[in-house]
Amino acid sequence: EARSRLNKNSDFPDEDYSVVFGDKLLFERYFRGLGVPVVRSFGLLFPALKYLNLERNEQFDLRHGNPPEEFRDAFCKPLAGRYGNGAFRIWCKNSEILARGVARSGFDALEVAIPYLVQERILQHTEVSKFHESSLNTIRLISCIDGRGEVDFLGCFFRMGVAGGVVDNASAGGVICGVNVKTGVLESLGYQL
Repeated sequence: EARSRLNKNSDFPDEDYSVVFGDKLLFERYFRGLGVPVVRSFGLLFPALKYLNLERNEQFDLRHGNPPEEFRDAFCKPLAGRYGNGAFRIWCKNSEILARGVARSGFDALEVAIPYLVQERILQHTEVSKFHESSLNTIRLISCIDGRGEVDFLGCFFRMGVAGGVVDNASAGGVICGVNVKTGVLESLGYQL
């Protein structure tokens, strides 16, 4: 409710565009259309091992046949999930599918109860990978537009995963560390919730 209230402004008092941030595919398509670089989404994984390749508009029943090419190394996350909950990496090695840390000869490891978005796995810089190589460690810059229409930076922090986890979210046990906005230098202490 608070987010909906804050997303409204004098130009669009009755509109709420926060749905763009709740649906990962809508988010990607919307911002790609604006020219903002976003991660590439290959397709949608549905319950009963159904898969829709969004680029070729092809449907697959994963119980039959070979894995789609994009499954060689991809990242899956709930289409409408938050906080990194349920996200996992998939990759194919020879005739095995590795997902959720489990290697299987079939697609059982990919069974989902809700729609998942299958995305390109982003490779991070080797220096950033030194913090934690299993997750994509990210920087979160918090900003707002002030009363004069200028961007104001409220804070910045670096997020990193822990213990072999694939997400860097603090809610999933990740570590957050402040970043000095002026210098780009990490603060001396990190925090774990």
